[in-house]
Amino acid sequence: MALHAREREVLLVLAEAEQPVKIKQLAERFGVSLRTIKYDLERIRERLAGTSAELVSRTNRGVWLEADADARRRLREAVAAEEAASVATASERQTRLVLALIAHRGFVTLEQLAETVQASRNTVLADLHKAEEMIGGWNVDLERESGKGIRLAGAEADKRRLLQATVESTLTGSEMLRIVQDLWQDAPLQRDIGRKLESSLLGRTDMERIRIVAGGLIRVWRKRTGKDVPDEEAIGVLFRLAIAVKRLREGRPLPRESGEWLKERLPAAGPEAEAAAVCLRRIGEALGELLGGGESAAEPYAPEAEAAFVLLPLMPAEPDSSPEQQSRRAELAAYVRRLVGLLAVRTGMPLDRDGELFAGLLAHLARKAGRKRLGVDDPRPLAADIARSYPELLEAVREAGERLEGESGFRLSESDAAYLVLHVQAAVERERETVRFRAVVVCGTGKGTARFLRTLIQNRVRTIEVAECCSVSEAEKAVARTGADLAISVLPMRLPVPVVKVNPIPTREDVEAIRACLDRISSARGAKGAISLGEEGPESAEPRPFAESLRRLDPAVWPEAEQLARELTIRGFELTQAVLDRFKPMLTDATAAGLSLHLLLMVQRLAFGHPYEEPADGRPPLSAQETEWRKALAELFREYGLPAAESEWRAIMRYFQT
Repeated sequence: MALHAREREVLLVLAEAEQPVKIKQLAERFGVSLRTIKYDLERIRERLAGTSAELVSRTNRGVWLEADADARRRLREAVAAEEAASVATASERQTRLVLALIAHRGFVTLEQLAETVQASRNTVLADLHKAEEMIGGWNVDLERESGKGIRLAGAEADKRRLLQATVESTLTGSEMLRIVQDLWQDAPLQRDIGRKLESSLLGRTDMERIRIVAGGLIRVWRKRTGKDVPDEEAIGVLFRLAIAVKRLREGRPLPRESGEWLKERLPAAGPEAEAAAVCLRRIGEALGELLGGGESAAEPYAPEAEAAFVLLPLMPAEPDSSPEQQSRRAELAAYVRRLVGLLAVRTGMPLDRDGELFAGLLAHLARKAGRKRLGVDDPRPLAADIARSYPELLEAVREAGERLEGESGFRLSESDAAYLVLHVQAAVERERETVRFRAVVVCGTGKGTARFLRTLIQNRVRTIEVAECCSVSEAEKAVARTGADLAISVLPMRLPVPVVKVNPIPTREDVEAIRACLDRISSARGAKGAISLGEEGPESAEPRPFAESLRRLDPAVWPEAEQLARELTIRGFELTQAVLDRFKPMLTDATAAGLSLHLLLMVQRLAFGHPYEEPADGRPPLSAQETEWRKALAELFREYGLPAAESEWRAIMRYFQT
């Protein structure tokens, strides 16, 4: 166990003293309170456990070391070695400064801080600037006053959040996960972790008692609610219980009025309310025991407020049903879209069309926002490891977050940015795995149709990236400009690359023809390392025969596949008739035929969970007439048991003519 600077000095005084030393004398010598010296002596007693020296104290006599001359010499050598090993890096000094500022009740001088971190006054001044960056975003500030020094100003709840974040920053991802493992397995905290926590939280004996209590709370919660407890919530309970004990010993209780706010966040009914009641009672009892029946609490405290503070990590976030919550979620969704757009530009990959990435980021940030409203900042065990593994992507996420912060007011913390990197990296890997071919789409019927073709093709053939949509006259230049592997055209034509002719609304056979062309391109790449047209020249690819497609299915599922195809065809036909009857005045014979095929294919897409995707940002506002059409389509979708799909409704309305 390593001692702090003052504790080492106290031990040296005792090692050199020939007579007992009064605690009051030690307090006066080091300029601290009697309580602080008592804590120092307790840590020294722990440090001496298992050695040939013993710290003895007697009322009215003082404290002294029971040790012979050789043991005292070894102690002085050990203290000197600890002193030499205590030279900290800049990051470690800044962390110590933050911890010291949190611990002090009032102002602290630069000289006192210099002694705490064992550095010069100028070094401390430079470190304080970095420390201010560390405390940014926690609703606390460094307050300076001439003649007094510096203090940390802010609410106690915010100081506790900062303390938790600072303690977490001293631990590696693997150490955090080992703490979680010890909690679940009801095993003692490992020695190296205990040594780290005693320098920022509490001694190993206290931390072990707290680990036992926290583990019991988590098991009670899981048993009574029937829900698993995520790792970050489990470790949050452990840290908060330790922080509550530490702050109460330092005379820093939560204000009584904050207890009401905290209790309002607890569930009012159901299994979670019952579990909360049991856990709150156990936390109150544990605090009493850990604080010696309240005797070691420097100030009176409200047990209900402290217990609620400890339990908050297990609380569910507010439901999304309120108008206010839904408005916040809509704002967050807009933020995520802009964030993904910036990352797509930065990485040069079409991340903005990855629905899984959007959903993952939105879910992550929505949970974070909900937890923040609870006053909970979940630990992020792997944040540092992610930062080391993906530094460039982390920098891209940071830059995008900083760019959006001014307009959205949403601030990404360092750990949040790191965890978003996981989602983005997964999307990058998906894109690298799927996009292997570049294509140009040739369509002479307008940009809207071209965009529709591009989206439909990329959704159905995930290995294709449509590099450009162009007209017939621009096709050859577009192929050269983009380095396309193939062209997909609504008209038959010859180009320097393979051309697949498709219908304006591609059919299943069209999609199979595209895939067959890609197979041939892949074979040519494998054989020659480049695309070869062979003797056939750049002619349109032929569709794959239907029998060949059927042979790809296991014959055992053919009856089920036939039944499913029949049901989808009937439902598609019924919906088509209903839509044609309802919107007959807006359709010509040609558009009615095209819409019929579109609806039949749409029913199949929706059945397999693949709705037509269209970027929401690019949607023009609906006219009054279109709003009425949309309402009628929504009613038909409900009548035929189809999921609501804004993009599908808009695609259908493109066939209508006023």
